[in-house]
Amino acid sequence: MQDKNKRIVLTGFMYCGKSTVGRKLARILDYDFIDLDTEIENKYHYTVVDIFKTFGENVFRNMEQQMLDCVLQKDNVVIACGGGTPCFFDNMKKIKDNSVSIYLSLNPASIYSRYANSKRSRPLLEGKSDEEIKQYITEKLKEREVFYNQSDIIISSLSVSPDEIAQKIKNFIP
Repeated sequence: MQDKNKRIVLTGFMYCGKSTVGRKLARILDYDFIDLDTEIENKYHYTVVDIFKTFGENVFRNMEQQMLDCVLQKDNVVIACGGGTPCFFDNMKKIKDNSVSIYLSLNPASIYSRYANSKRSRPLLEGKSDEEIKQYITEKLKEREVFYNQSDIIISSLSVSPDEIAQKIKNFIP
């Protein structure tokens, strides 16, 4: 059996800091950093937004599952999943079986605040009013937390810097 400690997978809703924390943690551990969405974009030569627009969410989720299978074969990696990755197919089981999984939790108000201050486009939020986005975040987070809460470690990313979170995670890893 492979050593799960050689793979760390960060789960959580969009804007909870998976990519930022992941890069910092990978640097601290001297691991490679993999952003699952970036890997998909590099392989298929489409942005995630364009994949959603052109092919739809189902095609994206299939691409995402295939890429997850691929990156979970690597050692000495920190992987930042997309917010929905653990919630489809048997992805969360695969994550738990092959890595140390960490849920970076954040409340809906903080997620919305980070969204409002971000320049990055999110396909699932496009075309929605501010009120619809707030409602979407609240409902979707509640739905997805069933999966996120299965993670081995849960860390609040509220009022904690990415550096502090990365240090905290490092202390959990043998």
